[in-house]
Amino acid sequence: MRVLLATTANDGHFGPLAPFARAVRAAGHEVRVAAPASYAVALERAGFVHEPFADAPPEVIGPVMASLPTMSFEEADDTVIREVFGRIDAQAGLPAVVETVERWRPDVVVRESAELASLAAAERAGVPHVHVCIGMHEIATRFAAAMDRPLAELDSLVGLPEGRCAAALAAETVLSSVPEMLDHAVGDGVPGFLRFSEPVRDDAGELPRAWGDPTLPLVYVTFGSVTGSLPPFGGVFREALDALAERGLEANVSLKLTQMGLDIDRDFCRENVSRVVRRAKEIGAFVRVDMEDHTKTQVTLDMVRELHEIHHDVGAVIQSYLRRSADDVEGLIRDQIRVRLCKGAYDEPAEVAYRTREEVDDSYVRLMERLLVDGRYPALATHDDRIVDRALAFVADNGISPDRYEFQMLFGVRRDLQERLVLAGQTVRVYVPYGTQWYPYYMRRLAERPQNVLFILGSVLREGRN
Repeated sequence: MRVLLATTANDGHFGPLAPFARAVRAAGHEVRVAAPASYAVALERAGFVHEPFADAPPEVIGPVMASLPTMSFEEADDTVIREVFGRIDAQAGLPAVVETVERWRPDVVVRESAELASLAAAERAGVPHVHVCIGMHEIATRFAAAMDRPLAELDSLVGLPEGRCAAALAAETVLSSVPEMLDHAVGDGVPGFLRFSEPVRDDAGELPRAWGDPTLPLVYVTFGSVTGSLPPFGGVFREALDALAERGLEANVSLKLTQMGLDIDRDFCRENVSRVVRRAKEIGAFVRVDMEDHTKTQVTLDMVRELHEIHHDVGAVIQSYLRRSADDVEGLIRDQIRVRLCKGAYDEPAEVAYRTREEVDDSYVRLMERLLVDGRYPALATHDDRIVDRALAFVADNGISPDRYEFQMLFGVRRDLQERLVLAGQTVRVYVPYGTQWYPYYMRRLAERPQNVLFILGSVLREGRN
């Protein structure tokens, strides 16, 4: 059997397809992956035959992406789904995907949620197609709700009656590798979801029971922000912890107090977070309380100290651009509370924050060196090569072993630097957004500080040169 998988150029989108691709190939079937030309290296590394199609033209997608920080989260989410995936990406890739389907004649097309050109191409050729959901079940319904007009345009482009692609999407079998227990934590499941768990390879070996071993060439992954509506937050975290524990994986989650109800009532928030922390203590998991803008700094640190009394594996985040951070670091060292050190992403006033890059970087290095000497397993959250090199030189000069700290980075950002550190025997933790509304999370990261758009673009360019 010939199976054509189709994905956009994103690890977070191809990732859910990969277990299906490996399983189908292991069963003796022929597998190819239709993906943008820019994703060729990733597919070569994964060992799949690539059927390339055109990337979205920069002059078309650029203005759309640049407009996102000016929108509300909901508007940005809808814009990315409808305009980027539904129109720009799909229409750019459509001619080559149609040609691939006509030439190779797959027996089935397997696409991920955001890739729509293959749906239109499969319908045009009369080829069966299925859909692998790239997140919680809500993703499938959210994409379907935003796609009416883009799907009608695809109908027209491939010569189908209007409404054909929309009807085909609604009738698709949906596959998911998200554990059912996690999906139910964010609401009732969608009928027709088929759950899939990739078989464990015979040669996979055992997962390491201890982490931070510098001899292991691994990138450790943490669950990051869980986004969605307020009521299920605590349940989602606890279900995630349970699922990780069930699989014998190191459990490490991060949460924000505003997600847990801080703006509603402090006691309400504390009770919500405490339930997560108590469950984490039961299974030996770590909980990081993220930092938000400067108006939340003191209440966040106060809450961390209260939670630390319940479970010693509760940590805080310090932002180097805040002028108060040196004093906060000293207090956290004294209390032996684990710290993630980052530069800070919010647009803060000059009276509370350093405004120049040099000041922020100098503060980061001072705090980093202080934490490396006396802090309890600090996490250095940075994608800055200069600071990473400064950290490596400092630990070498001071005889600080890699099991006393770790580096942390965002999923999909500076993968070249992540790999370089891992190959050098360093521990790298990748911060992975988890939950139903992951695009609002990314849009918030951009909207908090417009300079973040340039940072992401710079990261992509640096990866491309390496």
